[in-house]
Amino acid sequence: MAYPVPTFTVHFQSTGRVQGLTYSMDGITFSGTKLGKAYTFPGLQKYRGVSYEAERDNKLLYVEQEAEMAPKPPTITPNLHAYGKPKKRSNGLEL
Repeated sequence: MAYPVPTFTVHFQSTGRVQGLTYSMDGITFSGTKLGKAYTFPGLQKYRGVSYEAERDNKLLYVEQEAEMAPKPPTITPNLHAYGKPKKRSNGLEL
């Protein structure tokens, strides 16, 4: 049985430092502090062994965050009933 995998969002201060994390799964969002010390940004490093170097990692974190926040293009489905049935195409010159 496959379990759902939570996603997370990294929040930055205006100075560029990481402010915190929020986790989301099945439409429910929690901050790292609500989940416990081990799920805060410093806690991931201290208790979970996550390696973080700002110069190495921030660019990737910014790109991923911008991609998640980018607006999704609308899905366009033509209403075929509004246009009627498509006409049969001619295979050649009709005389």
